[in-house]
Amino acid sequence: MPSSGKTRPTSRDVAREAGVSQASVSLVMGGKWQGRISAPTAERVREAARILGYRPNLAARNLRTGRTRTVLLVVPSLTTHFFAGVHTGAARVAAAHGFSIVLYPSPDGVGPARDPFASAPAALDGVLASSMAARALTVLRGDRLPLVMLDSEPHASPGAAATVNLDIADGVRQAAGHLLGLGHRRFLHLRADVPSWTFEQRA
Repeated sequence: MPSSGKTRPTSRDVAREAGVSQASVSLVMGGKWQGRISAPTAERVREAARILGYRPNLAARNLRTGRTRTVLLVVPSLTTHFFAGVHTGAARVAAAHGFSIVLYPSPDGVGPARDPFASAPAALDGVLASSMAARALTVLRGDRLPLVMLDSEPHASPGAAATVNLDIADGVRQAAGHLLGLGHRRFLHLRADVPSWTFEQRA
């Protein structure tokens, strides 16, 4: 039956409403029920949770599993379409896998940044970072969090699990080829005065 609203419903309440064990409720609400319990039972648990207004206690789950399913995204800013798109894409993929994204624009675009958490390793499960904000990682990450670098020189970031890059050199070649095809012969290239692998590749 529906909760009176005086107390927050628990997994025990959901189990009683659905006629299953608390372990089954944990499996369903954690998305780990496939192959362990039947689809009709899983649906019955979800329906009981909906009726009772039950929401898993994420803080308790984090303490139990030692994971927060939260990833920090470090970018220079959100004032460019590129990094706004990076955030949108990262958030979409993270949500599809049960993760959340915490966005942290590096102050002034580059340079050291103060830790936005009292203890980053305790609050995060990983870091996605642009090479333009790499210096901010010293405080944010240390050597204890999984790291994936964006627009960064491959194999040049110590401790990085992987790098994700656009084919910048080929893109510049195609742009130059297009201009040459239009008959242009004198080009001016303007680049930001920021030490970055991305800008070096464009040059």
